[in-house]
Amino acid sequence: MISVPQKLNLKSIDALLQQVQIKPDDVLSFPSELELRSILTTSAFNQFLLTWAGLSQRREVQFNLASPEHIPFLARSAETLIPLLLAKVASFQVANLPSEHSVDVSLLRRQGLELFAPIKGVAVQQSLFGPDEPTFPGIPRRGPKVQLLMSDSDFRHGSPHWFYCGLQENRKLRDANDLASLVRSVLGLIRDNSVKKFGAWVDGIAEPLGNMLYELLDNTDKWGKQTILGEPVKSIRGALFDIKFDYPGNKTRLSDVASDVPLLNDFIAFHSRQSETRNLGLLEMTVFDGGIGLAARELERRGKRAPSVQEEYDATLDCLKKWGTTSGQVGRGLGLDQVLDLTAQQKGFVYLRTGRLVLYRDFANHQVGQSVDGGKSGVFERHVLHDGCTHTIVPSERNQVKGTLFSVVLPFSASTP
Repeated sequence: MISVPQKLNLKSIDALLQQVQIKPDDVLSFPSELELRSILTTSAFNQFLLTWAGLSQRREVQFNLASPEHIPFLARSAETLIPLLLAKVASFQVANLPSEHSVDVSLLRRQGLELFAPIKGVAVQQSLFGPDEPTFPGIPRRGPKVQLLMSDSDFRHGSPHWFYCGLQENRKLRDANDLASLVRSVLGLIRDNSVKKFGAWVDGIAEPLGNMLYELLDNTDKWGKQTILGEPVKSIRGALFDIKFDYPGNKTRLSDVASDVPLLNDFIAFHSRQSETRNLGLLEMTVFDGGIGLAARELERRGKRAPSVQEEYDATLDCLKKWGTTSGQVGRGLGLDQVLDLTAQQKGFVYLRTGRLVLYRDFANHQVGQSVDGGKSGVFERHVLHDGCTHTIVPSERNQVKGTLFSVVLPFSASTP
């Protein structure tokens, strides 16, 4: 049995990935409650679940609950809805009951999907981002984070209207302006009332974030739904927004984030030292999918069927560069380059988990035009990402994951009463 611990961080998630690599068909067991406090942790756990679903033939999950009253809440969190959607067998063990609790899993799945995608109908879609609908009351959220799920086109019980418009047979990805409005509404939904100037920051960042979200979704829409052979990938894709403030009384301080995600420690320290910073906040925006991985098609095109970690790293960085594309089409390959450019302008942080790689870039401490060794190696361009273990451009092999997780973390300053 693969037991998910109650408190999750990147280290414990990597341990789960190791277990599922060794025994993919073991039952995946969930505790009564999950605690995911830190930036990057929720999205990393989602990617673990997609990896488990991709590796396991058995796909059996067991939920250990304190009370039958907790069962409906499983459909209200992506961390428990994703395994419910992808599992072949789901069981529910309730404390103090001698046997497994009987649950209509199909109904639970349907309730969850309706919650995560409640907007239906062309007329509603056309007015979705109009001035009469400034917020999204149906968006599921737990504290300061929002997750929006979508299914691949062949996964028929999904309804991804957050990101698409049009009917099922000819729907298309919303444009960047629509997604900027979505970002503004989501951030407005999860803003903390005790922070005065958060709204002004949202107004200034909504358009760049909408552009980022568009480029990341466009990338997964084109490359995250099919294998190299063109076979459909039946999986879940989605986006996550998470905000952490650092002010007295906040349940999760940024010092907690830094202890759980050491890669962010220097990034937080840099922005905390700035004279204009008051009550530093961090925003995570992540797009994840369960596809074949960022560099898989490029490696296949190069004939690398058993690539080294260095070759996988080089191919991944090539996908991030301007005009870097595996499609062979002229004029493509701008999306991820623009995401990195926008993140660099904001002195943000990038975290990328794909294949056997864990990569990051701290644009606050290593800005574009700066070198990492005091000028000895020349210009440090924005497409270079560090390995999460060596903290250099020398990659190390980590546990294999399915799909791609691309996170952008942006800093902001807010004053409190």
